[in-house]
Amino acid sequence: MGDILNRLYTIFLPTAKTKQLKLSYSLDESIPSYLLGDAKRIYQCLLDLISNAIKFNIQGEVLINASLVNLSEKQAVVRFSVFDTGIGIAEDMQHEIYEEYVKVARSNQTQTQGHGRGLGLSRVKYLVDLMQGELWLESQIGVGSCFCITIPCQVSIDQLNKI
Repeated sequence: MGDILNRLYTIFLPTAKTKQLKLSYSLDESIPSYLLGDAKRIYQCLLDLISNAIKFNIQGEVLINASLVNLSEKQAVVRFSVFDTGIGIAEDMQHEIYEEYVKVARSNQTQTQGHGRGLGLSRVKYLVDLMQGELWLESQIGVGSCFCITIPCQVSIDQLNKI
């Protein structure tokens, strides 16, 4: 998990600095070192969520967090949260943000297919569903948003399967 968070932090730090945003991440030390899960899908979800958090944040911070929700002998449930102090999302719009949409091109008024209001959120929802996880949002206009995903992973002692 630490590798994923560190890689994303490194990718987004220059953009955050350009926008004068504070970017940070934290990793719960109680998360097992070796988990079986889909690292590429987790990475893509976080990539989209962090990108949105920085894009729609004028000032303040973006915090990425990974924490352990539940641990059994065979499974760990990990929660990833991306919090921002950005513009927020109105409550009446929150149920629509994961849906595909139709965008009208200005040049010729033809319709083109898009996803997630252009925010990549429909892709995040799709990937989280594939991993049998959960996705939710807590947001308030003018205060910011926190997108959370929980992903079940198998506990492994095999270092080759580390995510």
